[in-house]
Amino acid sequence: MKHLLQAIRMSLKYRWSLITSIVCSAFVAVLWGANITAVYPFVEVVFQGQTLHDWVAEQMDDVDYKLAAIDPQRPAAEINKSSRAEHPAGNVLKVNARDLPLDDDSLAALSEKDLTKRRKNLVRAKYWIDRFAPADPFRTLLGIVSFLFVGTLIKAAFRIAAQLTVTRVAERTTVDLRNEYFRSLLSDHVTMTRQAGDAAARVGGDVGAIGAAIQTIFGRSVQEPLKMLACLVLAALVNWRLLLFSMLACPLASFLLLALAKSIRTASLRAFDQKCLLMGRMLQTFQGLTVVKAYNMESHERRRFWQHTQRVYDEQMKITWYESLIRSNNELLGIGVICISALAGGYLVLEHKTHLLGIPLAAAPMNFGQIMLFYAFLIGCTDPLRKSGDVYGSVQRGVAAAERIMPFLSANYVPVDKDKARITSAKKPIVFDRVHFAYHKSQPVLRGVSFRIAPNETLAIIGANGCGKSTLINLLLRFHDPRQGRILLGDMDIQDIRRKNLRRRIALVTQKAILFNETVHNNIAYGTRNATREQVIAAAIKAHAHEFIETKLTNGYETYVGDGGNRLSGGQQQRIALARAILRDPDILILDEAASQIDPKSEQLITESLKEFAKGRTTIMITHRMSTLEMADRIVLMDAGRIVDVGTHDVLMARCPMYQSLRQTPLRMTA
Repeated sequence: MKHLLQAIRMSLKYRWSLITSIVCSAFVAVLWGANITAVYPFVEVVFQGQTLHDWVAEQMDDVDYKLAAIDPQRPAAEINKSSRAEHPAGNVLKVNARDLPLDDDSLAALSEKDLTKRRKNLVRAKYWIDRFAPADPFRTLLGIVSFLFVGTLIKAAFRIAAQLTVTRVAERTTVDLRNEYFRSLLSDHVTMTRQAGDAAARVGGDVGAIGAAIQTIFGRSVQEPLKMLACLVLAALVNWRLLLFSMLACPLASFLLLALAKSIRTASLRAFDQKCLLMGRMLQTFQGLTVVKAYNMESHERRRFWQHTQRVYDEQMKITWYESLIRSNNELLGIGVICISALAGGYLVLEHKTHLLGIPLAAAPMNFGQIMLFYAFLIGCTDPLRKSGDVYGSVQRGVAAAERIMPFLSANYVPVDKDKARITSAKKPIVFDRVHFAYHKSQPVLRGVSFRIAPNETLAIIGANGCGKSTLINLLLRFHDPRQGRILLGDMDIQDIRRKNLRRRIALVTQKAILFNETVHNNIAYGTRNATREQVIAAAIKAHAHEFIETKLTNGYETYVGDGGNRLSGGQQQRIALARAILRDPDILILDEAASQIDPKSEQLITESLKEFAKGRTTIMITHRMSTLEMADRIVLMDAGRIVDVGTHDVLMARCPMYQSLRQTPLRMTA
């Protein structure tokens, strides 16, 4: 629950919407109880052919009679005189002990103080009734019906206002959570191998469940209990002793509710996990759709996807089962309370008693109108009680979702490194000093790597797959930090430099060009926000991309490239990625097999452009293409996370057997 409370604290920034919602919910609850209160005038007044004037006079005479029963020394003439003085002529009902028989228990339960207080309240009510109440039964009925209609109309307006404001809070908090989660995904503390399916499921399903729980907590979790509270308070005003007696079924129902809540939370966690796996399976299938179709694996993928959907279905059915049990538990609780009160209250009314099995349940014998009003209030509690079953299930799903989201946000929050240094240039020596690194402790990738790159030098790094070439690049960009050793830029450890400031001096082109479903212009200008159209075109010309952009793409630079650039060929994607790096005009240029998908004709042109572009900047290449290696001032040969040799092509060919072997078997040198 503590994780959900974190999300709730986030929602408190929208406090005025919350306050408005709670106030509106309170008005809904008050009007809910007021509408039910109208049962009493119907039963006691209108259907008896009386007016409110008649009713208040009868009630005052009843109180006077009970006062006389408690204090026999009080002269009846005084009572009658008092009644006549306060009742209009013709409205005084004669006191008749046979109408309301009182036994010894009833007399003992009567309190002169309570009766005197009730009489004062009746006097006040009489003042307002005499001023505003209709004088005949039908007009009284018309007034009560009008009150019900207007009250319901006002209640509906408050309900709409409460719903709108609480939905605003929930949706704004959901937006905040999604943004915060996405920010965490982009933070440097998050592993770059995180599964896309898991992230997509969390940002959709989990965060949505938290938003729904917040809406429930500040919506129905406020409104429905307030409606119940209004009915319970009004029922207590009618007879608080009978109300307490009716609550005998509550402890058992509460115990069952807590047990079911734990089951829902556990099932929800399993359901979220299965949805993550389902989303991951779908994304993997679509990413590899070409291979799936080429190898006729459609039926295999359908079967695996069906298995995942079946698991999600099974977990969802468990949740539904537990929620239906909660709903049934609440309904049984409601009917149990009503049944207990019906038996006890019916006995009190039918037998004119105030005690049941020696337990005092009423201050005075209850009449038919009072017991009907009491039952109406209890029945008024059952609708909110029934709805609270759905409320409880939604909150438990939110608790389960928060357990998956909030720890991730807290654990992966990396504050902006304001205390780190800024650099104005990265045209300095780069030194890898005894660097060790492992993605997993049991599998070291780099083992004490040390070498130096001079400013404005072009360095090529080669080696078999898995030797640690790309890891060196990841460490330089600070996607990860060394487990041991350090990387220096000049005389400064790069861990003492602000990440964004360091990366602003570096441009990266990877083997697989990363393009976004944006225009060609926006993809080239990605990372250089203030670039002009002329600068974008100039970069495209240097990358030999301008010609195909203008002649082969429908809308030129305004053509959308599709998801991952799937509307372009591999070579076209690579040239746009190169143009992006050229436009950035970095101090350090990193090429990770950047020419691997370019045709030989374009490769020759791009190589000449890169030679020119590399002047005056440090260039690091991971490549095995001879045309690209010719650009290198030096070559670093790696194997199993160690530096085997460093030198020019001619030097390595003369002294390094491994380099000679790699050059003679180029298939082994693919990255």
